Amino acid sequence: MPLSKIQFRPGVNRETTSYGDENGWFNSDLIRFRKGRPEKMGGWTRLSSNTIEGTGRSLHVWAALNGSKYMGLGTETKFYIEEGGGYNDVTPIRATTTLGANPLKTGSSGSAVVTVTAPGHGAVSGDFVTFSGATTTDGITAAQLNTEHEITVIDSNSYTVTTAGTASSGNTAGGGSAVVATYQINTGLGTVVSGNGWGAGTWGGYSTDYSQTTLNDTGGISNSDTSFTLTSASDFETASTTTSANLTAASTTISVADSSSFPAKGTIKIGSENIRYGTNSGNVFADLTRGDDGTTAASSSSGDTVTFVGLVLMEDELIQYTGKSTNTINAGVARGARGTTVGRRPDVQRLRRKPVLLGQDAWSW
Repeated sequence: MPLSKIQFRPGVNRETTSYGDENGWFNSDLIRFRKGRPEKMGGWTRLSSNTIEGTGRSLHVWAALNGSKYMGLGTETKFYIEEGGGYNDVTPIRATTTLGANPLKTGSSGSAVVTVTAPGHGAVSGDFVTFSGATTTDGITAAQLNTEHEITVIDSNSYTVTTAGTASSGNTAGGGSAVVATYQINTGLGTVVSGNGWGAGTWGGYSTDYSQTTLNDTGGISNSDTSFTLTSASDFETASTTTSANLTAASTTISVADSSSFPAKGTIKIGSENIRYGTNSGNVFADLTRGDDGTTAASSSSGDTVTFVGLVLMEDELIQYTGKSTNTINAGVARGARGTTVGRRPDVQRLRRKPVLLGQDAWSW
């Protein structure tokens, strides 16, 4: 039998099977068709030799009216605008605060670490802060202080940064009375969160399921109401225990009699202080944010009551609570929590309970 030439059709056809696509291409990887024949792609080249902070999560490219080409690049820690191979840090600013007198304290002699006193800073570990107005302190120069630093949180009122200098004597407070701290937005997760569908991922947070019900108050609730009735509140958590050790305003862990009824992450109340915790293990709450929700970090004694602080999302208003009676939320109700706006609600509205905050102050719908 004489040989005959087989002419393959150009293009990849996935609408049949590998057996049914006779004289055609069923699958491919990293190729393109040119003049009817497959040709391997040439690969990629590095856009820039410059580096970025974090892992790239999203890209957006566009051109200006004058023809200049730009690319927006977001990571879990930063947002950049790339132009001509250079990355310009344009991460939004969350807050700018003037610190108290001499808020910077050096570590031991030879250490580059500086402890910063900043009441209610609102930062999380991995955030970035830029200082200005600081004076030379214990051998660490003003230039080494007045720059961008990565934060490691100690508690809600203090954190540490690592400078490019070293302390001469050690354990010295300084910086002057005009230190300004400029905080960038809170960072997100540095790892992948798997999930399916829109909204499955989280930004810097922890995901749980939620309960959904409706408001069951005739006529709805007014701006001043501090209790409200739901169609069903059976899944809206409440929990209470007691401390098993004395606490100071700077304590970084809380030991309790029994934490088994509390969620893995959330907020608790001891006295008048709200405390956000990131871990719950072995009857110990840790990864704390003291003095949360505008409260003040305070000391307490062993045996004091520890109450879980729940959250209800009603339209665009967050409402905190600490207790309920059957289907009525009626204890520790705080309207307009975490910067949301108090509003009157009609009696047929969807509510969502989110016991765990997603990110620092972000909520997933």
